[in-house]
Amino acid sequence: MGRGVIWLASPANLYGFIAFSEDVRNLEVARVLYEIADLLEMKGEDRFRPIAYRRAAREIEAIPEDLEDLWREGGLPRLRRISGIGEAIAEKIDQYLREGKVDALEELKKEFPPGLVRVMSIPGVGPKTASVLWRKLGITGLEDLRRAAEQGQLRRLKGFGEKSEEKILRGIKLVSEQGNRTLLANAWEIAEEVIAYLKDHAPIEKISPAGSLRRMREDVGDIDILAVSSEPSRVREAFTKMPIVEQVVLAGETKATVIRRGGVQIDLRIVEPASWGAALQYFTGNKDHNIHLRSMAQNRGWKLNEYGLFESDRPIAGETEEGIYSALGLRWMPPELREETGEIDAAFRGELPRLVELKDIRGDFHVHTEESDGVETLETIVQIAVQKGYEYIGISDHSPSLTIANGLDADRLRMHLAHIRRANREMEGKLTVLAGTECDILENGALDYPDEILAQLDYVIVSVHSKFNLPEKEQTDRVLKAIENPHVNIYAHPTTRLLGQREPIAIDLEAVMEVAAESGTALEINAYPNRMDLNGAAARLAKEKGCKIAVDTDTHTRGHLDYMRFGVGMARRAWLGPEDIVNCWLLDRAREFFE
Repeated sequence: MGRGVIWLASPANLYGFIAFSEDVRNLEVARVLYEIADLLEMKGEDRFRPIAYRRAAREIEAIPEDLEDLWREGGLPRLRRISGIGEAIAEKIDQYLREGKVDALEELKKEFPPGLVRVMSIPGVGPKTASVLWRKLGITGLEDLRRAAEQGQLRRLKGFGEKSEEKILRGIKLVSEQGNRTLLANAWEIAEEVIAYLKDHAPIEKISPAGSLRRMREDVGDIDILAVSSEPSRVREAFTKMPIVEQVVLAGETKATVIRRGGVQIDLRIVEPASWGAALQYFTGNKDHNIHLRSMAQNRGWKLNEYGLFESDRPIAGETEEGIYSALGLRWMPPELREETGEIDAAFRGELPRLVELKDIRGDFHVHTEESDGVETLETIVQIAVQKGYEYIGISDHSPSLTIANGLDADRLRMHLAHIRRANREMEGKLTVLAGTECDILENGALDYPDEILAQLDYVIVSVHSKFNLPEKEQTDRVLKAIENPHVNIYAHPTTRLLGQREPIAIDLEAVMEVAAESGTALEINAYPNRMDLNGAAARLAKEKGCKIAVDTDTHTRGHLDYMRFGVGMARRAWLGPEDIVNCWLLDRAREFFE
């Protein structure tokens, strides 16, 4: 069936976007390990134990093989050979695969109400806070939390106030709303899975994703798929009988709707070859884009719909998208631009930009290894970068303040730098390994490493990982001070949002963009699935303000490097070309920018 992806809702699992096999064993095991990590943290165990379990879970997310197959082949010894999995964790995985349970997890669960795990999905409510809410106020689930916030009970606790209650109520709303949407990377993998299945089980002539998925929006509602077939009934039957289908909502002659396991709705439409281009255009552009095109057709006395472009009953175009746009006097425009933000006028004038493509990317600057909270060795990351054909790869492990991510103190960083320099010498001629850091911006705008350490690095990424609730002026001043530091090169995930988990910080982004442009600091499009930060609109504004952009993956395990295609999709939504993006440049030019 191929591989898909799914979002794990573990509250402490910021990197829970995972691959799964058809029997979802990898998913199940990773979920167990994340739950153990959350409960250990809630219990107040030594911080390294939760870190170890999360690292093992991320490793299981990344392996392309089915974990149960590996276990059947080699048992417990084979599990121990997986990076990041020690003897104690391997024994728990072994028990789960044998018995479907882990005794240690069952014992931990007895210490806490089951609803507390859901409480931890609320932005700002981690394991320790959830534990306090339970012990002090008896909160055991989301409804308890909602009632307590609405009734002003939380402010009785130390560290809570009226604003905390308002934030929690917004967080509950945010989590509830995100439940109806699917992250871009999830949706894309699901669509690819469906398309591959239909190609194998039905006569398909043409097939493509459509809708907001094809426009590469950061999250989508339903997944739209369009197909051409001479035997639509066979396609419909194959679609409704896919193993992943949980419910068939509609099964008509040329369209069908199913609910996939996990609750995602997938809509399939089957069209005639003569209508393929018209349907693809109609089901791709957003509402305003399509209204504009229909108005242009009406001004000519024509009619445009999903079946084609017509003068009375005479077809003018419809077989290709290019034919539809050309008949209206327009150049074909990339799907990512079809949002009614000036693309139609630009196409009419012949001024559409040359957009960045995945093949233009020469490297990735935001990559973590096992030295902080990644699961791969430096050597593994370098090998994968070589396989991708990259010219360079930047290693940017966390700084010491981010203790949950096992950030590097000055001594560990120096040893890490020596390791990177050695790896770079060994790779000469194949790839350049750049030594960087993701350095925390402290509350007062100072950086987590002193300048004399930052000066030893090839580049410096800075980011906000704490004090998310500062007032806008304080938050903005904090970031401005950091990006004005002459050693700083990239400001990462600038709004800090986590889709469905955390709202953006209060920050004057335009002021940040202006100072970043003046200081030569690139702003990041972070391609991690639940970040997509900057988004398309903000990145486009950054370009207009004179900023350069870095499109990075925030990699923590080997499969994450593939997220680059979604970052490129976001860059295309921002109207960015290779000249706008630092990691599309040759290494010497990128180095010059950093210097």
